[in-house]
Amino acid sequence: PRNFIRLLQRDECVLLFPGGVRESNHGKGENNKLFWPEETDFVRAAAKFDALIVPFGAVGAADSVTFLRDKTGEQPNIPSARRWANRTEDFRFPLAVPTNPRRFYFRFGEPISTSDVDASDRDACSQIYAQSRSSVESCIAWLVEERKRDAFDSPLVRLPFEAAGRGAQAPTFTL
Repeated sequence: PRNFIRLLQRDECVLLFPGGVRESNHGKGENNKLFWPEETDFVRAAAKFDALIVPFGAVGAADSVTFLRDKTGEQPNIPSARRWANRTEDFRFPLAVPTNPRRFYFRFGEPISTSDVDASDRDACSQIYAQSRSSVESCIAWLVEERKRDAFDSPLVRLPFEAAGRGAQAPTFTL
């Protein structure tokens, strides 16, 4: 949180994943799901510095691996990636291997201004938080749906096409 605040104070761009480690190290069957906390702290910080929130969704990374062992369930004693306990984040990693290098897709939502939001107004911050979350969920849902129209999503089709094209990237779905 300190670095996040320092960057906002300097009017720097910040890439923040509200779901943190829980979201990036999700388990089996949790692809493309958000695990945002209930707290609206990132919105309150953004409002304090009149920052612009640009929601975005990303799809593809979790679909490019196969989970061999989840971090919960059959082997709950997987060691943590941190030496100290953290009550809010689980730093255990699932065991996964790369299997099918899917394309990565990104979509940016409409920017959300916080310039008119009072950082101490919890209701206003909650509304911006809900709007941000909804926008990210919409971006992800759109990408998952549109990816179905990408004839070159599978590496079995894409890689030979690109090799024959001397490095030219295979086309994707049109926007």
